[in-house]
Amino acid sequence: MANGHVAYASHQTSTDEAMVDITVRLDTARWSKRKKNIITRCVMSGVIDAGMKTSDLINHLITSYGIPHPIRRHRWIRSIDIDESAVIPSKLDDLRAVVAAGIRLRPDQRRSWEEEDFLADVDQHQRPARWGTIPVPKDLDLAPWLIPDSEAVVAGRKKLCQKIWDNQPLQVIYTPQGEIPCM
Repeated sequence: MANGHVAYASHQTSTDEAMVDITVRLDTARWSKRKKNIITRCVMSGVIDAGMKTSDLINHLITSYGIPHPIRRHRWIRSIDIDESAVIPSKLDDLRAVVAAGIRLRPDQRRSWEEEDFLADVDQHQRPARWGTIPVPKDLDLAPWLIPDSEAVVAGRKKLCQKIWDNQPLQVIYTPQGEIPCM
């Protein structure tokens, strides 16, 4: 119950227009081995395929430690979202065409609204202005399509994972991102 009260109080503070950010300190010694395994696997691979709360934590954790924003994010059941900035520019149109063909050929014909939006953008020969992501099937080998991580990024990921396994406290910084004000 104490965490609920703290969350409520921090939410009330976060509605102040003067709020710059909220810093949360985490004691990784309290995390289970399973949670550490899940988080470090996601940090190292860049594929965030954990639950919603854990995925959100990992997104903010990676950003807080100066590692480029995760380029691959878990979404629903069938696919993962690939940020277009993570794809080799000369192969972007090819990947978009392959994914669009795969969505159209799916035997069950059930598509998410993100896939429908993606197909509409592909059919109109325009880049998705709203999302900037491609809903890639989970079983597609992404290695030939993605820009490889630099040595500095890999080193930053390893350093963060080592802090987690050494039970060091971590700080996660949450910043507002132009939310729509409630009326």
